[in-house]
Amino acid sequence: MGVVIGVDIGGTKIAAALVDESGRILSSVRLQTRTELGREFVFEQLKGAIGELMEGAKSFGEEVLAVGMGSPGVIDPASGVVIKAAVNLPQWQGISLKQLVEEHFGVKAFVDNDVNVMALGECMFGVAAGLQNIIFIAIGTGIGGGIVIGGKLYHGSRFTAGEVGHITVIPDGPKCPCGNYGCLEALASGPVIARRAEEYMAKGVKTSLRTIAGDGRVTCELVAKVASDGDVLCRRLFEEAGRYIGIAISSLMNAINPDCVVIGGGVAQAGELILSPIRDEVALRALSPVPILQSRFGDSAGQIGAAALAWFYLKAVA
Repeated sequence: MGVVIGVDIGGTKIAAALVDESGRILSSVRLQTRTELGREFVFEQLKGAIGELMEGAKSFGEEVLAVGMGSPGVIDPASGVVIKAAVNLPQWQGISLKQLVEEHFGVKAFVDNDVNVMALGECMFGVAAGLQNIIFIAIGTGIGGGIVIGGKLYHGSRFTAGEVGHITVIPDGPKCPCGNYGCLEALASGPVIARRAEEYMAKGVKTSLRTIAGDGRVTCELVAKVASDGDVLCRRLFEEAGRYIGIAISSLMNAINPDCVVIGGGVAQAGELILSPIRDEVALRALSPVPILQSRFGDSAGQIGAAALAWFYLKAVA
């Protein structure tokens, strides 16, 4: 039947993959975004990744039917225009990624917000396969979300549906990069967990993290490793973050009543360290709790999701 190319466009890397109809990655490529070199260079990198995979498709004897792309920012999926660029890709403001790719490669192209496509990927190929209504939450450097209702992405009237990270959890909480106070992203993202660990260490709280980190930078991944070894402070930090995430998810469950909630992103790789406190909080607060699942795809979620976007639209017009 052919294959599609799924492209995950990020502030530091462009990750692309050749993906078949079952969601299987046949080959992949990663290039540095190098945003400091300007919009044209970033687009050359994007074209390079897609072009390399198009050549690779020939070795499989496959035709590339379409290109799907997931990009940060607020996207109009119909036109493929980036209505509001993300901080990590300011060059994309006003650009039509759809038009640029279609004109250059002569194939159909589709684009949506990066976390939106991850949500669709889970519905089509992942842990939520076969379900019609899900919420996907990506917890990493920031916190984003995607909503699928009736098997289709829900964008809202101005394409900003799913901005889970900017739900207010504590009205007078810490300031968020968006300018608001007490947003989920300001309370439970990966950098926040790492920063909280450093604050406790500075206060002299006992933790083996001090020995393991040494003079190096404390990261959320390192906090998770030490927590998995039983460190009391580090486990408490994940419990705290999980509680805040659980509060936000409970509100979403009460408003949308999905079939499940899928947790992805780098922080989700901590597994039960973060999932267990989320589930505990949801059990206390949600009127009708639903399963909370870990994403199947890890670092490949963006590529698989972008490919799912392409397959979704191809099948819709078939």
